[in-house]
Amino acid sequence: MTTDPAAVPRIEAMPERPPWARQDDIWAPTVARFGNEYVMFFAAKRPNPPDPANEECVGRAVSGHPGGPYVADPTPVTCGLGGVHGALDPSVFRDRQTGRAFLHVAFGGTSTPLWSIPLTGDAHPSGAAVPLLKMQQRWETWFLENPSMIFNGVDYTLAYSAGRWSQGTYSTGVARCRTPVGPCASSPAGPWLAAVGAVSGPGGLDFFTAIDGSLMAVHHGYEAGREAAFGARHTFIRRAHADADTVTFP
Repeated sequence: MTTDPAAVPRIEAMPERPPWARQDDIWAPTVARFGNEYVMFFAAKRPNPPDPANEECVGRAVSGHPGGPYVADPTPVTCGLGGVHGALDPSVFRDRQTGRAFLHVAFGGTSTPLWSIPLTGDAHPSGAAVPLLKMQQRWETWFLENPSMIFNGVDYTLAYSAGRWSQGTYSTGVARCRTPVGPCASSPAGPWLAAVGAVSGPGGLDFFTAIDGSLMAVHHGYEAGREAAFGARHTFIRRAHADADTVTFP
């Protein structure tokens, strides 16, 4: 298997952009299987937003194959509180305890940036967004984003990014949640992942299950001293272990 990006065929997963989105700003896709279909949630900027500081909305697209092509819904799933203050960084969590699925997102314009939206069996919202985690700790600066949840055997662990994505102080926290819709409490001890050695600004963490059933975590980080420089952000994949107290890398 090649690891050279230039040697991998590039296929446009969503050839037709939704009419509500700007054509140049679509990112943060996440794909989950619902029945016989694959549903992709993604973030995109909208033209002429009511709040220019929060342009983003979360959209939904469907395909019969995980690689696409995906056909986007004509309207976004959510544009944040009141449809005004923006929404981004979608993440699907399926609760093994109940079989129910939830869409976790980041909302702008609020001191409670992370929210949970229950989904139907075909990945449509089935109720109002519920606040999941607010900014509670001194190290949580600027904004919370990139939610990713797992069941830890007792309750639920939520990983999230805090700070400005383009700076070395960007970091990853973990919170303990009673249910997939909260309430959640973050750790006052500080971020779970922060700048260390040659890597700074670790964030965008997502949990996934490997073929052998083991828990994995993938996140990005900058080369220290080259924050926000093109080509300076790299991907890291690690085995992880979660229990009721914390998440560790064995």
